[in-house]
Amino acid sequence: QSGRHTTSATPTLAALASDICIHGHLTSCTAAVECVLAGVPTLLIDREGAPENKLQELPHGKVVFKNWAETIEALREYCDSTNKGTGFGDWSVLEHELDPFNDGLGASRMGGYLHLIVRGFEKGLDRDGAMSYAAELYSEEWGADKVVVGNKQ
Repeated sequence: QSGRHTTSATPTLAALASDICIHGHLTSCTAAVECVLAGVPTLLIDREGAPENKLQELPHGKVVFKNWAETIEALREYCDSTNKGTGFGDWSVLEHELDPFNDGLGASRMGGYLHLIVRGFEKGLDRDGAMSYAAELYSEEWGADKVVVGNKQ
C-alpha cells in the first residue's frame, strides 16, 4: 500500500534496492540510520543547520552536506569517478555508537524497549517513571552502558 507521501516499504527495503541513499534532514534521521545499518552508503543534508548534532562528526563533503546543490554535485563527482573507495557515504566513525551490538536485532530491542515503556504506564507510572522503569529493565538485560538518560550515560 502507498499514498502520495507514504509507502509500506521500509527504509531498509528501499536502501537495499539502492546504491546510495540520501536523507534530506540532519534533525530526524532514523531512516538514514536504518540505511547505514543495512550497509548502504548514506548521505545527509543539513538543511536546518544543526551544528550541535552528533552526526556533524561524520565527514563533511563525504557524508554531511549543507544543501541539495552541494550534495548533487558531490554525487555526480562520485558517480563519474572510477575510484569508489573514497569514503563517500561512509558512517564507520559512528557505526559502533549507532549499533554497538551489530547483530541485526536493533528493531527487536527497540520494540522491546517501547513495550517496557507501555508496561510502565500500565503499572500506573507517569511519563518519567515509565521511562525510568524501561531504562532500568533494559540496562539489566543489555547493559547500563547502552542506556543514555538525557545527555548522560
